[in-house]
Amino acid sequence: MIILKEVKRNLINKLDFSESEVSVFINGIIEISTLYEPMGDVNFILYKPDSLVLETALLGSADVLVTGDKRDLLPLRSFGTVIIEPPSALLVRLGY
Repeated sequence: MIILKEVKRNLINKLDFSESEVSVFINGIIEISTLYEPMGDVNFILYKPDSLVLETALLGSADVLVTGDKRDLLPLRSFGTVIIEPPSALLVRLGY
């Protein structure tokens, strides 16, 4: 759940979502997702929360990791078989 806490924090602090909007969004994610709890086994990035994100993407066999993290994650462009891209690239990929 550490990553969902990070999503919540970013939605509130960076995107000005309300607590209730975030609650609805997070509950929607939980309903359609398989949740993986990272154990801290991946230490590829010094910033621990970003390493946990990478580990979760690998555990979940993610195809794409969508992030706004320009410091640590986006510069990697990929990690194993996981493509790392910003939200704008995902929207283009989806035809928006």
